[in-house]
Amino acid sequence: MERIEWTPDLSLGLPDVDAAHKLFLDQLVSLADAPDSELVNLLPPLIAGMESDFYQEEALMEKVNYPEIKVHREQHARVLSALHNAMPDVLRNDFALARKALELLPQWSVMHIITVDKALALYLKEIKALTNEKS
Repeated sequence: MERIEWTPDLSLGLPDVDAAHKLFLDQLVSLADAPDSELVNLLPPLIAGMESDFYQEEALMEKVNYPEIKVHREQHARVLSALHNAMPDVLRNDFALARKALELLPQWSVMHIITVDKALALYLKEIKALTNEKS
């Protein structure tokens, strides 16, 4: 699995979101280094963390009426579906599908951060700037 670690160019300037992204990428490094037998212990917390982070992101998008929420939410749903679909195989000690899904995750994550998450961050900054102008 490709190893991708947090770098400053992945920062969105949103401390909570950046911290969640950094933690997620750290978890991916741990998964890459882990033997197959550890996937049963490592994959559920990764999925739960992603679900929580995505829920918070989506709640924020709803709060600010983000126009691209549907596309953003669909990306979240697709990646979570792939991981959930891999979990039964992990529980049966069949790790090939899980490893295949995990191999795609680092690249997907970086692309998601630098495209749709960055677009969301810019939108939030624009809203903040407009709010500050009105004050």
